[in-house]
Amino acid sequence: MGNPACEFKLEPTQWQQEQNRLCVLADRSPEILKQDGETKVWNCERERIGEDRHCIFHTSDGMKERKNKEFANSLTRNSPNPHYIGSKFGDLNISNLDVSLQGESCVDLRYSSIDGDFDMVNTEINPAIELSGVKIQGDVSIFASNIDGDIIFKNSLINGNVFISGSTITGNVDFTGANLNGYIRVTNSHLPGTLNFSDTGLVNVAIESSEIGVILADTLADLTQRIPDSFLK
Repeated sequence: MGNPACEFKLEPTQWQQEQNRLCVLADRSPEILKQDGETKVWNCERERIGEDRHCIFHTSDGMKERKNKEFANSLTRNSPNPHYIGSKFGDLNISNLDVSLQGESCVDLRYSSIDGDFDMVNTEINPAIELSGVKIQGDVSIFASNIDGDIIFKNSLINGNVFISGSTITGNVDFTGANLNGYIRVTNSHLPGTLNFSDTGLVNVAIESSEIGVILADTLADLTQRIPDSFLK
């Protein structure tokens, strides 16, 4: 018999009050939510580790290297439960992986915290990666990778810079409502969908030698780097 289930649960209203940022869980995979009183919450169903009340991804105790390893192993064995909502990482490195999920599943890291950098180098992900509400203290680096779907940073907080280089993302790259304290640089990449900076207050974007479908922004003044008019909608 395995250990009891992790005690972590995410209740949107409480999270919004604590983080002072929007929390919406029902817009993707609503079937994973459960009724808890008058609201719906997400409960982690993974096993606890040892004497901890939480699983490997929700424990507050370090174990940074183990968390990275467990996360990579979970993805590459095509886990039927690709939901890692509210996880706690140091650096998160998902480089050199080939991830193919079934149906409408996505790599679900919504409302997680990454205390260092988020790195994705030479990685294939199908169909999407969901990072809405994530808090990243360091940089986001997506190099020589292919995402056959969306990568979503809605309402996220990113204190470092975002680099997308030599990569293809067939869906949308969505920063709607994000708080971006660094700059965005896209180089030598193919992004045929929408690059969305709506409601971000973004002040520093550089796009070089890249193919972009459409760029959305509240005002042209938000994009301080010169971008060809044909890219703007």
